[in-house]
Amino acid sequence: MAAKFAARRVASECNEEIGQTVGYQFRFEKVAGPRTSLLFLTEGIFLRRLLDDPTLRDVGIVILDEFHERHLQTDLALGYLRHLQTTSRPDLKILVMSATLDTQALEAFLPGTPLLNLEIPVHPLEIKYLEKPSTEYLDSQVKNAVEGILRKPAIRGDVLVFLPGMAEIRRSEEKLLGARLSVDIFALHGDLSREEQDRALLPGPRRKVILSTNLAESSVTIEGLGVVIDAGLHRQASFSPWNGLPLLKTTKISKASAVQRAGRSAREGPGLCLRLYTKLDFDGRQAFDQAEVHRVDLCQSVLELKRLGIKALRKFQWFESPSEKMISAAETLLFQLEALSDLSAESDLTEIGSALARLPLHPRLGRFLLAAQKEGLSFEATHLAALMNEGGMESIDLLKGLDAPLNRTQKRVQEQLLEQLPSSAAKSTLKEASLAKALLRAFPDRVAKKRRDSSGQNPQVEVIFSGGASVALKAHELLSTSDYFVVTEIQEVQQLGKKALPVVRSLCAIQEEWLFDIHAPGVHEEDVLRWDSKRNKVVKESRLKYAELVLTESIQDAEAGPEAAKILFQELFKNLSSESSAEDWIQALPRLGLEAAQVDGIFAKRKLLAEFFDKLSIETPSGLWFERIIGDNLQGITQLEMVKSLDWENLFFSDFPAEALRHLESLLPRSLALPNGKKVPIHYELGQPPWVESRLQDFFGMRESPKILKGRLSLTVRLLAPNYRPIQITSDLAGFWTRVYLEIRPQLSRRYPRHSWPEKP
Repeated sequence: MAAKFAARRVASECNEEIGQTVGYQFRFEKVAGPRTSLLFLTEGIFLRRLLDDPTLRDVGIVILDEFHERHLQTDLALGYLRHLQTTSRPDLKILVMSATLDTQALEAFLPGTPLLNLEIPVHPLEIKYLEKPSTEYLDSQVKNAVEGILRKPAIRGDVLVFLPGMAEIRRSEEKLLGARLSVDIFALHGDLSREEQDRALLPGPRRKVILSTNLAESSVTIEGLGVVIDAGLHRQASFSPWNGLPLLKTTKISKASAVQRAGRSAREGPGLCLRLYTKLDFDGRQAFDQAEVHRVDLCQSVLELKRLGIKALRKFQWFESPSEKMISAAETLLFQLEALSDLSAESDLTEIGSALARLPLHPRLGRFLLAAQKEGLSFEATHLAALMNEGGMESIDLLKGLDAPLNRTQKRVQEQLLEQLPSSAAKSTLKEASLAKALLRAFPDRVAKKRRDSSGQNPQVEVIFSGGASVALKAHELLSTSDYFVVTEIQEVQQLGKKALPVVRSLCAIQEEWLFDIHAPGVHEEDVLRWDSKRNKVVKESRLKYAELVLTESIQDAEAGPEAAKILFQELFKNLSSESSAEDWIQALPRLGLEAAQVDGIFAKRKLLAEFFDKLSIETPSGLWFERIIGDNLQGITQLEMVKSLDWENLFFSDFPAEALRHLESLLPRSLALPNGKKVPIHYELGQPPWVESRLQDFFGMRESPKILKGRLSLTVRLLAPNYRPIQITSDLAGFWTRVYLEIRPQLSRRYPRHSWPEKP
């Protein structure tokens, strides 16, 4: 639209018919002749011309207009033109233009280039904002704004409303038609035919309201326009190099775009721009939109640069360099499409890659056509490609599109493709299967497997992608009859301020065995060790995978080894690390099959023994110590049962020297023999001295407190009454006999007369 209307305007300035000195060309339409010396092109057509004539032999100057929009193709063109200037075409001139231009960055990229600042007389432009953010839906805001303008006779001219996308245009159109206003209402977007676009833009018998996407933002003068209503939003295409999915965001436009939109109203006279947002909102917006080179799929651009002879993409002089992730993602996809010989930094185009570069389609669709052509199915494949390229799919089952009629634009796309891809003589008798295989070669990274069905009022089918993500789809006959699919159209859609949600618009059923014939990512075997929580052991999963998609798997016991020991360790102590405290580790040791009291005793003994052998420099337990001791002793073990069978009490003393361990039992005995022959356990606990307990009579005949550590440490004695309740806790048994016992003896004799209470126990 911009190329056509701008060319018409310039031709009229020259008092000539279009197609003489001034012409234009875009897809399916070219108006030019032998005298044409100024040709208006769309960016896509210019890049196709570059591929046919990489040195632009007959071109003296290239003008890149509306550069502020920072389309990927414009950036690519500027970079390549600069390459030509510094190599084979030093005489070639470049003119970069826009009403809102970042001249500083361009002057740095094109050193020594003069800056032409054209001061053009402008008509008065009034800009109005909302006083506060509106809580109404956008279509209601548009209706109220249009009605308000029409009620004021002083505000003249047609009205152009900028909306983010088709959904908002349709809703606003319904609202305005329902209001029965005395105006003609037109929609303006990229899916309209040329005639429909002309009808919206050219003068008509009545006042018009034009509901447009940012298609009308370019510097085309719309005759009779006097008012712009700007929602301040647009749909912005993005791309994730992580999952390979396109993303369509509804975002706020930049200040530069807002200025461009407002300027449409004051081309022929005084204008008014009503912004459906506040002045504070405008002031907080970024100056320019983020360049497409940082956010869209670079696959086609990388292919075109390779075709133009630029092998080292990282050395190419981009105006703004895309990220390494974006370039790598594009190269990976081209390699999967068999368009690149390898994944090296300077890989060559294959024969398939050269063929793809000649087709005016995304490399995915081109690869589909090349694969289908071999099967003699060019007509059927170009029919589907035209639908996919022009957004004409109505059924989620892509192959149903074979029965869908093509509109005029789609027919022209098919005719153009058939000129370049005539069918081979032999035609496949398995038409749908052959087309599905061809689609798989075009979308090798979009394979999906059905995971589960759900019933109920809104039955859904969950599928998991070969990249690892999953999505729930509305139940469909195709999804119930097949298990594997190739998803040909999917997009993450993100409304302003909301989470992006994947939307699958078309897919095709495939067979699992076809995956074995795919060049990349291809089918591969993988053995994975993991913890089986039901069997309490490490197991080995042997998987046959396509990318991250598991086709088949089997499970068996894992062999002992460092990796199995590591998994076992991580399962036992998943919340701990070498940075964790010794106290945290001690609390977790019952996972090894130890009783809590047993754990306490082990580390109380360690502390006492380390203090006794103070000259041996025994290491104090820490997180790092626990990791080492436990990790070393898990080597060769794969199951929890074996872990619990280990003698951890001795293993936690394994870092002591042999000299200390020889005396461990004699220095820190497990039990104490009492005078009457009874044995009682010695209790070792962290934070308090070791102790024993029994009935008071059991200690008759023991003159002094028992000792450990070769007599260095007295045990604490807990003396119990016949009913096993404590009478006294003491570490001085001799003092107890001589003082306390004599005082409490009469009371004990009366309470427990059947027991002996001698004066000299």
